[in-house]
Amino acid sequence: SLFTNRDAELEQRAMLLKRLAFTIYSSEVDQYQKYLPDIQERLVESLRLPQVPILHAQVFLFFRVLLLRMSPQHLTSLWPTMITELVQVFLLMEQELTADEDITRTSGPSVAGLETTYSGGNGFSTSYNSQRWLNLYLSACKLLDLALALPSESLPQFQMYRWAFIPEASDDSGLEVRRQGTHQREFKPYVVRLAKLLRKRAKVIQP
Repeated sequence: SLFTNRDAELEQRAMLLKRLAFTIYSSEVDQYQKYLPDIQERLVESLRLPQVPILHAQVFLFFRVLLLRMSPQHLTSLWPTMITELVQVFLLMEQELTADEDITRTSGPSVAGLETTYSGGNGFSTSYNSQRWLNLYLSACKLLDLALALPSESLPQFQMYRWAFIPEASDDSGLEVRRQGTHQREFKPYVVRLAKLLRKRAKVIQP
């Protein structure tokens, strides 16, 4: 059928990305630097396809390989895309965990483990708790983990965005912002927000 053929095509495309990522990972640093504009174009094209977690997960894998096999100065134009995609995935994770929390609050703990389903604009249901989406969440977390683990001098561009994902050492609850003479807590890093929701979920599903 049409949908079966499309799924097979997307899986094949994801596999090709994985193979290309392995090729670059097996190479010397900057060996494929001259092909980086073409690579970036292909990655952006893959990210434009909506609701394709299996493909987007391979893009995150590709990002990790590029961090390890390309010099920082060659990745400057790629960082806005990487940060944007990370933020989108973390927001989706937060939305999913919040939805689970709301369902549990209204229906009881027995439904906490059920898949939450949303209806996309094309009329098809999308379960953001399915294994493919969980793999995408994991891929995004691995990219952030690598960016945090590498020395700051290796990723100077990432240091400008670091505060959005993890708290400063002196404050693990968020950033305090002063605006128009008021003092209020407005932003919490994504990791802090997700960790809080995950702790709540763990308490609910414990026997």
